[in-house]
Amino acid sequence: MKIKNTVDHLHQADHNEQARVELLRAHDMRDWRVTMTFYAALHRIRAYFHISGIHVPSSHNEMRVKVARHMPEISNAYDRLFALSLKARYTDGAEIAAELEDEAAGLYDQVVSGMRRRLEGQGAADGRADQ
Repeated sequence: MKIKNTVDHLHQADHNEQARVELLRAHDMRDWRVTMTFYAALHRIRAYFHISGIHVPSSHNEMRVKVARHMPEISNAYDRLFALSLKARYTDGAEIAAELEDEAAGLYDQVVSGMRRRLEGQGAADGRADQ
C-alpha cells in the first residue's frame, strides 16, 4: 500500500502498534517490538504533518529536524526512540534488554500524549485511524 494521506498514516501506525502488541508473546522478538514502536510513532507524526499542512519528510534526518521545529515538546522522546530503533535493528535481537523495550514503550507514550494534546488543541481526533 502506498501511503498517500493522513488516514493511511494512521492506519499504518495502528498496524505497527498492533504488530508490537502481537510480538509481546515472543520473548526473543524485542528488536522487532522496539522497531514497531518507533514506526508507530513515526506514522502518527506524519499523519499530524499531513493534517497540519506541513511537508512530510521522506528521510529520518529531515523528519527529526521537522519534529524539533514543529513539535519541540516531543522532540527529545522522538529522537531517543529513533536511536533505540537503530540500536534494535542493528543489534542481535537476543541482546536487546527488556529495559530498552520498556524505555521505547515509555517514549512512545510521550509522543502519543504530545500528539493528543496538539490534536485536542486543534479540535481533532486523538490521532487514531479508527476514530
